[in-house]
Amino acid sequence: MARGGRRGPTLGEVGEQALRDGKAVVTSAPRQLADVPQAVLREFESRMTAGEEKYARFLEARKIRGQILWWEFEPMSFRLGPANAKRQEEAWYTPDFGVLLADRSYELHEYKGDDWQEASRVRIKAAARLFPMFRFWGIQPRSFGYEPEEFPA
Repeated sequence: MARGGRRGPTLGEVGEQALRDGKAVVTSAPRQLADVPQAVLREFESRMTAGEEKYARFLEARKIRGQILWWEFEPMSFRLGPANAKRQEEAWYTPDFGVLLADRSYELHEYKGDDWQEASRVRIKAAARLFPMFRFWGIQPRSFGYEPEEFPA
């Protein structure tokens, strides 16, 4: 069972309705990479920040230890709202990491350095409310590792 007694959806349940409704877009499939962690990061290094690269290494270490089964950088995007008179473009949110835990629950992690912009908080909170089938976490680096903050539905 996931932290806090709340069980996340299985991989088969993840986003099926959101995908059918056209609100979530899966942009890539899981990969099997033999040369880890460097090969994993090489694929994304042009898009990842230095902090995201470090967190990816942390996730890969958790995968090797069996704590997680899979992770992916920017695995999907969520449509948060349509365009309107004030906003010319649709509002979208793309989490930094999708993480499949050993218990087969699925989480979305948003890595933020030391400063969270208010706009980032608004987007992740909106995504958590609109897509309650996912668990959304904000991840911040600390001297002892990483501090997670859950954004409940």
